[in-house]
Amino acid sequence: MVVYFSGTGNSRLCAKVIAEALDDETLDSFPYIRNRREAGLHSVKPWVFVCPIYAWLLPEAFAEFLEESRFSGCRDAYFVITCGGEIGGVERHLKGLCQEMQLNFRGVMPIPMPNNYLLMSDLDTPEEAAAIIAAARPKMAEAARLIAAQSPFPAHGGGVLGVLKSAAVGPLFARFATDARPFYTTESCIGCGKCEKLCPRGNIVMMDGKPHWEDRCMQCLACINACPEQAIEYGKQTRGRRRYYCTIEE
Repeated sequence: MVVYFSGTGNSRLCAKVIAEALDDETLDSFPYIRNRREAGLHSVKPWVFVCPIYAWLLPEAFAEFLEESRFSGCRDAYFVITCGGEIGGVERHLKGLCQEMQLNFRGVMPIPMPNNYLLMSDLDTPEEAAAIIAAARPKMAEAARLIAAQSPFPAHGGGVLGVLKSAAVGPLFARFATDARPFYTTESCIGCGKCEKLCPRGNIVMMDGKPHWEDRCMQCLACINACPEQAIEYGKQTRGRRRYYCTIEE
């Protein structure tokens, strides 16, 4: 079974491509995370967990979902991580997570995908994003081939610097860089509620026809990237910057 979490669609695309190649099923963790409930899942095929990386760690909500859920059947677990370039020392953390889940860690495969973090810089052009996705498809196929062959993924230890990034920067990001207070809407907001529906943690509440952000943000940026009117901003730094949301299904 291919279990995934996706904020802006990159990991959803990877999960569906890999599942199709393996003739396997996918499961979106969104409703479990949104409703704060654990899952009881069974698979006779290897577990494949697909998600983005936030500051060189798994998204906190997805890690919590994995820790709190029950996985029966096959004990082998593969991780496919969508990223901007590299994954730091997350492999070490995934091994520990698998021990808690009582699964056999079979490796992590990083797959570079278009950037969605417009809080730091402008994003790829649509043409650049399409080229990145096209270049990523052979990597998805390679991941599926290794899983089907029951072979481990190549090691990605990350070295000393990578381990430091995951061990130090990741927790600091989760604690200090997920402030939702700078989010606001412009006059272009039509009150459609799409941002509220897409928020994995239910952190957006519609009030008087406009979104209001509470204090459980995880910086997935689904809201700002998927707004059909580009009416959501984050402070001053996102003004005039491109948005990115992957709508490709497979």
